[in-house]
Amino acid sequence: MTPRRLPTTPTRRGFFGLGVASLFFALAFLPMPLAVLYQLNEECLAATSWGTAHATWTSLQHIPQSPVARSFDFTVRAAIIGSLLCALFLAATALATFRSRTAALRLHALYVPIQVVLMIALIVAAHRFSTAIEAANLRRAWAVRIESGSFVSNLAAVVGGLGLLYPLVLVLLYWRYPGEKRKTRMEDGR
Repeated sequence: MTPRRLPTTPTRRGFFGLGVASLFFALAFLPMPLAVLYQLNEECLAATSWGTAHATWTSLQHIPQSPVARSFDFTVRAAIIGSLLCALFLAATALATFRSRTAALRLHALYVPIQVVLMIALIVAAHRFSTAIEAANLRRAWAVRIESGSFVSNLAAVVGGLGLLYPLVLVLLYWRYPGEKRKTRMEDGR
């Protein structure tokens, strides 16, 4: 007679819920920085053209003339490109989360500070750009009919706030559920 084996459950490989949440956030966040870039290009076109030029979706790949210092313009663009790359990194992290728990913890621990730094940089750079373009528009307002006010700063603040939300949730989850430190009922002998 063959000995009966006790039924066992398959070993858990990854965090399915965390992988789904990370993939959802990465795909949802991917177009948000592009909206900031589109608004940035539209304001640059409106400030440098004599007509009522508006950006089109093809302007996302072309850099229009800027009425402000290039450092302000390129800082916002660098933060946008960095946040796009960070969203792609989160998508890759989500796929790795399905396979391995250790990779999930390490990659998310790498993602959180990068995302926080990029979102703060985006908010600060967009505010500096908006201040500079409003000053440039006031100097040229007599010659060109330009709307006063830049919306890049407001849009970047919304995108940055939403971009900071998921890292905050991850930090709270990892702080609340520290991992393998808790004992189960079987280990306690109950």
